[in-house]
Amino acid sequence: MRRVLDLTRLMDAVIFNFLVGNNDAHGKDFFAALSQRGHGEPGDALAPLYDVVSTRYYPELARELA
Repeated sequence: MRRVLDLTRLMDAVIFNFLVGNNDAHGKDFFAALSQRGHGEPGDALAPLYDVVSTRYYPELARELA
């Protein structure tokens, strides 16, 4: 179930980056944070958004998506 929620969050993040005009979003901006769950179980989750900037308003930057 966690992976389904993370996939939904990933799609939301991609759509959000598109809507705000962040043409610099790339794979390194989306990653899974590895952690330990209770009782020593490994766990993973999509990390929070970061490096979100609206590049659309800077004409000197490339218009193509990363």
